[in-house]
Amino acid sequence: MCRCERSVTGGFPPVEGVSCCTAEELFVETIAKDAYVYAQQGKRKTLQRKDLDNAIEAIDEFAFLEGTLD
Repeated sequence: MCRCERSVTGGFPPVEGVSCCTAEELFVETIAKDAYVYAQQGKRKTLQRKDLDNAIEAIDEFAFLEGTLD
């Protein structure tokens, strides 16, 4: 993801690039953990789109994502 940032150049990204990547990683980790709860309720170990949809609908922090997977 850092390579897509135009501000990231050379072998080592600047602090802004690292902060951006860290935030992206934390976001993906958070939504995956919340979606995994719904997968476990369905007695599955693999996340499905409906698990992400359920997490987005149920958790207020993900309200900005509503309708993005349609």
